[in-house]
Amino acid sequence: MEREIQWEQYGQTVIHPVALVATLAMGVWLLWTRRDLAILPIMLVASLIPVAQRIIVAGLDFDMSRILLLFGWARLLFRREVRHIRWCEVDTAFVVYITCGSLAYVIREGTFGAAIYRLGVTFDAFGIYFLLRALLHSSADVLRASLSMAAIACLVGASMLLENVTGRNFFSVFGGVAEYTAVRDGRLRCMGAFSHPIMAGSFGAGLAPIFGMLAMAQPRYRVLAAAGLAGSILIVITSASSGPALALLAAIAGCALFVVRNQMRPLRYAVTAVLIFLHVVREAPVWHLIGRASDLIGGTGYHRVRLISAFVDNWQDWFWIGTNSVAQWGWGLQDLTNQFVFEGVQGGIFNLLGLIAVLTLAFRCIGITIRRAQRAGHLSPGRRLRLELLAWGLGVSLATHCVSWISVSYFGQMTLIFNALLAFIVAVYQTPELAAGAGRKAEKQRAVKAAATQPPPEAPRAGHAAGPRLVDVR
Repeated sequence: MEREIQWEQYGQTVIHPVALVATLAMGVWLLWTRRDLAILPIMLVASLIPVAQRIIVAGLDFDMSRILLLFGWARLLFRREVRHIRWCEVDTAFVVYITCGSLAYVIREGTFGAAIYRLGVTFDAFGIYFLLRALLHSSADVLRASLSMAAIACLVGASMLLENVTGRNFFSVFGGVAEYTAVRDGRLRCMGAFSHPIMAGSFGAGLAPIFGMLAMAQPRYRVLAAAGLAGSILIVITSASSGPALALLAAIAGCALFVVRNQMRPLRYAVTAVLIFLHVVREAPVWHLIGRASDLIGGTGYHRVRLISAFVDNWQDWFWIGTNSVAQWGWGLQDLTNQFVFEGVQGGIFNLLGLIAVLTLAFRCIGITIRRAQRAGHLSPGRRLRLELLAWGLGVSLATHCVSWISVSYFGQMTLIFNALLAFIVAVYQTPELAAGAGRKAEKQRAVKAAATQPPPEAPRAGHAAGPRLVDVR
């Protein structure tokens, strides 16, 4: 995958005065805004200022998003909001995943520079994830944060539409992105402030299911959610990339499956069985279907097929702690356009399994949230349905990112945005209204059980009246 971002600017301070002032203003806003709106200044900077804008201090690299994270953690420490984090299994899996990747990379490279690089990656991952874990406590918080993202999607979509009409990327004034929009097969591949058109398209595709489900769930906010959905679709279209287009189709299919949400387990088993059957009976591995899909919608699907095949065939190169080079796998395969392949190559099998564990537990949280909402008798039917729609939209968004990962490995702003999605999912999973309902149900069950096990009162013997026995003390 070609990367239009100007990589030669990395390692040196590149900062536009407007970008610096805007970042500082967003930082001050982040310090004083409401908890559920704290994501707005962070995502405004991440989506509207190129990632190449950075300040280098004593060899440490601070891009604008990282500076916002520093403001965010200053807020947490000053207001003592860190104590609001309620630890769960997704948190544990996320820490293990990031730690395994960092340790494997540092051990393999064995340099101080590698340690500094992974320190920055770890700060970015933990910074945004646990920042939002501390600030978002309920489904209502996630709802308002999602609506903030809808406003941002409208801004990004409008900027990319302007780029598509003019053929010029106006974010190039900041540096870090090309001035003139790249063209492939006669189509402009717009990217806005993102690092690559596929990154921009993946941003839109990942947000679309959240806004689509919110438009159905929240009549009060339907206009803003629908506008965010339109902006997201516009981002995918103007990016002119097959990977995000396929991810958007997957998002539409995932939203449609809401009507059979209670039958997802047999459906998952059936899909898995079909894929295994195709893998066994076909001459080529099942992932060659990616190339077939590429014939229909365009793109470089067969490069992805070759990459996955080389990853599987050369497992001994990367298995324990990853590998420094995959040049021996074949021409062009150094371009790791698959997130799962990238995780294995960068950090080995434990890093890859850590990512899979995070995804598995996050999907499990979605399922538990939906089942709790269905059984929450203390809530109105409309409220239960809205909770289900919100949780389902987040789950489909997570699945959409997994589909995008077939054709790209995230970098730049998208790693921050994906980690923020994980925090959204956990916040809805831990929403107090469902936890309170579950607690009352458990308390009722304990009371019924205790009543059933309590021995019946002793009946009065013949010749004695019921009631307290009087004793003659004379």
